[in-house]
Amino acid sequence: MSDGGLHVSSRRALSEGGVTILDIKGDLEGQTADEMAQALTRLIAAGRRNVVLNLGGTDMISTQGLAHCVAAQKRLRERGGAVKIAGASTELRRIFDLVSLAQVIECYPEVRHAVDAFRGTGETPPKKVRKKAG
Repeated sequence: MSDGGLHVSSRRALSEGGVTILDIKGDLEGQTADEMAQALTRLIAAGRRNVVLNLGGTDMISTQGLAHCVAAQKRLRERGGAVKIAGASTELRRIFDLVSLAQVIECYPEVRHAVDAFRGTGETPPKKVRKKAG
């Protein structure tokens, strides 16, 4: 699907466990955030329970986009699944830290790490180390 510079595509991970990867390319704001939400809704309605949001092609996410991610996480958890985020840029990770998104959705540096986490073979996301003021 594409509109206004957003491209959303989904694929199945080549692993057991039924992981679906949703590749997002373009900024997630306003209408484009709604398009991502619609794609997530279709996946959930189709019975997909484990979804990796690949944000490797995304440079910006609005509060609306963040809210859609959290809403999808809630719906999937109710169905015994989850959303995991992968490939987010340094700037996106800063935004996620500011809004404490990682407390709600696990974030991984690469798609394969998120897929492995669903399979139970991956490591937990690294904890952010805070430097002491000094």
